[in-house]
Amino acid sequence: MKQITKKNGWWFNWKLELDNNTKEVYKLTIVNNPNIIQGLMSISIENDHLFMNLVESAQFNIGKSKLYEGVAENLVGMLVKFHFKKALTDLPLLTQRLNSFPITKRH
Repeated sequence: MKQITKKNGWWFNWKLELDNNTKEVYKLTIVNNPNIIQGLMSISIENDHLFMNLVESAQFNIGKSKLYEGVAENLVGMLVKFHFKKALTDLPLLTQRLNSFPITKRH
């Protein structure tokens, strides 16, 4: 928590996200240095969708002299991959919902 403050270059108030029980916060680190946070993302899991509340790259990953490119993109990709497995388990429910909408031919 000490790393992710406005004093250390983070724009958003991540303490609010971490303290909120309805949200999940994910961090992106690199293999050789898991103590340095490259980026953060906050999501809310709803019954039928995921909502991305916030996503932010570390200050040193922004601008022309950034250390790593694609931090936010990797966080979003991780979210999709991580929650895709859950979506597959809900596939019968999804099929049921899709079948409940009438489909008519256009003439």
